[in-house]
Amino acid sequence: MRGSFHLRLTHRILAIGVVGLVGLVAVGAIYQIGSWSADASRTIAGSARTVSDLNR
Repeated sequence: MRGSFHLRLTHRILAIGVVGLVGLVAVGAIYQIGSWSADASRTIAGSARTVSDLNR
């Protein structure tokens, strides 16, 4: 007797959907973190520009 693991078709489809959803959430999280990082960099650059202008 062979010990094999079989999933029903509905479970396979559900697993593919879950993996796809996790991938979309991961991409969205990476995009959001990048957006926050870019916003922080713009804020720092704006502050540095203001300080530079005041020093002139």
